[in-house]
Amino acid sequence: MTSTTTSTSSMKPFDPLGDLPPGTALIEASAGTGKTYTMTSLFLRLLVEQGLAVDQILVVTFTEAATAELRDRVRHRLYRTLRVFRGAKIDDELAVALRRRSVERGTLMADQDRLWAAYTNFDEAAISTIHGFCHRVLRENAFESGVPFDSELIADEESLRDEVVRDFWINELHRARPSYFRFLGKPGPFVVTLDRLHRLAWKVCSPQPMRILPGPPDLTSEGPDEATIDEAIEAAREIWSSGREQALAALRGADLKAPLLKKIDQYAEELDRWLESATAADAGLPECVGRLSSSNVRTNTKVKGTPPEHALFDACERLGSLVQKRVERLTPKALELLLRFIRTVPEELRARKRARHVQSFDDLLFLLAKALRSEAGPALAGALTGRYRAALIDEFQDTDPVQYEIFKRLFVDRIGGGDDLGWLLLIGDPKQAIYSFRGADIYAYLDAARTAGERRFTLETNYRTDARLVDAFNRLYACSPAPFVEAGIDYTR
Repeated sequence: MTSTTTSTSSMKPFDPLGDLPPGTALIEASAGTGKTYTMTSLFLRLLVEQGLAVDQILVVTFTEAATAELRDRVRHRLYRTLRVFRGAKIDDELAVALRRRSVERGTLMADQDRLWAAYTNFDEAAISTIHGFCHRVLRENAFESGVPFDSELIADEESLRDEVVRDFWINELHRARPSYFRFLGKPGPFVVTLDRLHRLAWKVCSPQPMRILPGPPDLTSEGPDEATIDEAIEAAREIWSSGREQALAALRGADLKAPLLKKIDQYAEELDRWLESATAADAGLPECVGRLSSSNVRTNTKVKGTPPEHALFDACERLGSLVQKRVERLTPKALELLLRFIRTVPEELRARKRARHVQSFDDLLFLLAKALRSEAGPALAGALTGRYRAALIDEFQDTDPVQYEIFKRLFVDRIGGGDDLGWLLLIGDPKQAIYSFRGADIYAYLDAARTAGERRFTLETNYRTDARLVDAFNRLYACSPAPFVEAGIDYTR
């Protein structure tokens, strides 16, 4: 079933047979609204009405499966349109309209020959993934891009990335004191473990530019050394050994609040176990030390009661203070370690790949973007825009900032008149961009929307979903003026 309703946004409904002037256009297409049909229609119009050859139209999507499906769909519609131009009666509104316009222009035979040439040379069609496109560009323009000719493409760099992470971690452990190493593994905002470093490396080794917060920490603060903490532990051990019963009697004889009074025996047993082998190399203090400190004992004495006194409580207080100062000193060191990891691991990974003459799929994006920023960038962009007169970008909502920078430098920045005039047609669903799927960036999408300006369209009819369900969604999302929060991401009925 289908459901068509009036759009409530400022976007215009897209007409596959409407004007197709050069420039950038954004077509927003929800699932089930005929996105692939629209793309194949645009491809045919560029062939027939704009006179482009099949290899002058760049079509980019984001997975190998989507690429194969899109290639088959384009070839199939191209064949059907060719048959319509040759007089076959086929129910294809666009193909019939294109033939009628061709007759009106007096170019029927020339357009038919152009369609036949496109069909017979379809293997030359530039329909690929974004990574496949970047690989082809870097290989064919190795001189301008500065990429070695003999680099091997690897499908997965995970093993090499893990190798770099392990080497970094081993180097850190080799230099670390036991207390610092144990501190790094403690739960907290700057916990540093090998598992966390592996997850962090996956993020920071991507080609996307990142702003790292916070900035470098202050490492000038001083804290107690391990010898000082060991002395405090030994003092507490001697006091507890000789005065255990007196300390407990002082607690039991005081007018304490229930939370501390009920757990005196539990804390005593914990202190027994900890003091048997405690050293400054431990990651921190057990709960009992903080509970038996003089400040906590005073806090847990009832208002009219007299806080109990004993040297043990003062010893626990001193231990807590020393360990807290050590935490305050080690926390910036842990943060500095993470920031150094973020800075050095991507560099080391790139260095090892250069040494081994390998590249990953993400490297292809990084290297092409870097080449387009370089002094040779304008020449490289000119060569590509001279070859590709139009570009259709499928699933544009999955585009990250690096990918959009490539498209922008190749097409948006060069569409402006004369020989550089061309088409950049972006098709996607902005509602999906909010999930950052495949590294998508919602602000890259909104930047493209601003570039498109008034040429921002939508596909209004859902051909896949039951009309009652479409109606239900329309009613639900109409309840909020900004259902997706971010300005510019609207819900079109």
